[in-house]
Amino acid sequence: MTAITGKIVLITGANRDIGRALLEEALRRGAQQVHAGTRESLLARSRGAIVNNASVAAFAPLPVVPAYSISKAAAFSLTQA
Repeated sequence: MTAITGKIVLITGANRDIGRALLEEALRRGAQQVHAGTRESLLARSRGAIVNNASVAAFAPLPVVPAYSISKAAAFSLTQA
């Protein structure tokens, strides 16, 4: 991490494992606020959802911009896991 003194930090999964370690390090480095983004009401109701906003390039790779197509395929794959 770089200097984050006084910055607002968003960390998902800050209640355990790697997210917890990132939370502790951000606080140690002077983060002004740390947000974890877990809502108990969503967990109790349906476990929440991930909205995938990747483009069609995930399914139809574009030869002129391979890095873009790969990033969209990766985003799609992560939300399907």
